Amino acid sequence: MILPLVRLDNVVIQDATPLDQLPLDRAVAALLPYRATPVCKAVTLANKSMQMLARGLPLLISAMPDFIRQPFVFRLDGPGGFEPALQACDSGFRAVQSAIVDYLTANAPASRLEQLDVSARLD
Repeated sequence: MILPLVRLDNVVIQDATPLDQLPLDRAVAALLPYRATPVCKAVTLANKSMQMLARGLPLLISAMPDFIRQPFVFRLDGPGGFEPALQACDSGFRAVQSAIVDYLTANAPASRLEQLDVSARLD
């Protein structure tokens, strides 16, 4: 899945680098690939997802069938290959920003604590 993307002029694969040292001002998406074989069924949200979303970057994913389904997640392994996902991500970049904000707000640490039903454990 990565090899065809690496051949594109506007795709940069970066070695492990601290997030604050990446040129994210030039990025329109974060690539979160997993190997297609075996399919990774346990991942619903990759560790770095929230950090990328907090920077307004939609997520391009592959090989994670149980990953969250949100308007800012684009599947590279969908019908037609990776090109439809790249086009949708590029054309929908601005449109998904409000969905990213809503998702981050609903899943912020304070929001998660509010969702915790402590009274159920006290009975």
